[in-house]
Amino acid sequence: MSLPLLLVVGSLFFLALLPMFIQSRIAASLDELSDVMDPASTAVSDMQVALAQEAAGTRGFLLTGDEFYATSHHDAQSARRRAYAWLVDSAAGMMPEFQVALAEMGQDLRVADELVDALYSGKLTREQYLSLLPVQQGRFQAVTAMTAQLQREIRQEAATLRERIRSVHRIDALLSLAGVLLAFGAVTSVLRLSSKYRALADRERKARAAAELAFAEAERHEREIARISASRQALMRGFGHDVKNPLGAADGYLLMLEQGIMGPLTSTQSNAVERSRRSVQVAIRLIQDLLDLARAETGDIEIHRVTTDLCEVALRTLEDYRAQADSKGLAVVADLPAAFPTLQSDPARVGQILGNLPGNAIKYTETGSVAVRVGLRADDAGREWCVIDVSDTGPGIAGANQRLIFDEFKRLDVSSGTPGAGIGLAISERLAGLLGGHITVDSDLGRGSRFTLWLPFDVAQSTNDPATIERASISGAQSAA
Repeated sequence: MSLPLLLVVGSLFFLALLPMFIQSRIAASLDELSDVMDPASTAVSDMQVALAQEAAGTRGFLLTGDEFYATSHHDAQSARRRAYAWLVDSAAGMMPEFQVALAEMGQDLRVADELVDALYSGKLTREQYLSLLPVQQGRFQAVTAMTAQLQREIRQEAATLRERIRSVHRIDALLSLAGVLLAFGAVTSVLRLSSKYRALADRERKARAAAELAFAEAERHEREIARISASRQALMRGFGHDVKNPLGAADGYLLMLEQGIMGPLTSTQSNAVERSRRSVQVAIRLIQDLLDLARAETGDIEIHRVTTDLCEVALRTLEDYRAQADSKGLAVVADLPAAFPTLQSDPARVGQILGNLPGNAIKYTETGSVAVRVGLRADDAGREWCVIDVSDTGPGIAGANQRLIFDEFKRLDVSSGTPGAGIGLAISERLAGLLGGHITVDSDLGRGSRFTLWLPFDVAQSTNDPATIERASISGAQSAA
């Protein structure tokens, strides 16, 4: 009798406390909606209206010089600044993307306000302001686009909160039902103690049968997922090969045209053929990257370990990108040891990884240099590694984004127009893992980036004493020699 009674008391206690717990969860979400999300949405809407009024006031002032329009602009500007200040004060409780977008918007607004204030204060004439109007218009368009983005993010977050509230309600209903069923079962056990053990035995049997059925169903789903995954990989490989063949044939015909085998071409035709070949080769490389990514997901990439000279692989890879660096005016620096121990690895896969690292460094660096350094380095556990550092003087990567760049199809700045599908680093990281190593990144905004490929190395296999390694720096045309 004691156990059923305890179940009854426990069920009633559970049912009494459950509403308070659920209410607290719902209240927290509702508070966030009413205190943060809804006011934030209103503030963004106020900013959008104020921006439109500012633009109208400035246009009226430029056309007529009437101070009425200046006053209208200043009133709208004050309203917009109040809304922006509220958003900045409340941004700590919002998603990181919102905070980043808000900071970027603030920079654009400060520059735009300085220019407009100079117009109204007389520091700029209307003619001078009109000469700067395209740039100013671009800033306002960028800010307007950012407010639309903020509004979408706020609505998405609000929708997430509302869905959370609905989920809590559903959990409340399920738990309440479970509590009622538990109490009913306990009361029934008290009233019919004689049938308790039979009911428990029957329930146990049904539960075991259900568990076995669920286990079998889970196994079936797992096999189905594996089959679908294998089918998808096969489809990607087959499609990739089928597309590469005609693209390769097209590249061959274009090469024949470029070389004049089918007759001389005009300068315009030759340029068109050259651009077509570049486009075809980009497509072929992209398909090859997709095939490698598919193989990496299924573990089908073959690794052929042979004696590998990392300095030779690094220098050969860097030379492949020298023309691209020269076209942008970037210095190319190779810091390679005069003598360096070999290791057992796959030079082709190492070259494939390095092809992505200097390629990205040159792609995203506008001025300065790209450097490749080879050396030995110990980790925190004292294990010695062969490392290849690829450093640049580019814009750098924020700490919050450094893990994201290794995700498939992830690009941090798609607005720059820099080509790429965002899978190079994902493939490189998988290849490094297959070689027993890994890739790390050290970067901050404004100070460039350093990507490091770590490869395992057994000092006992070294052909040179690491302590006597000499380093030589070569840059520009010297490294080619």
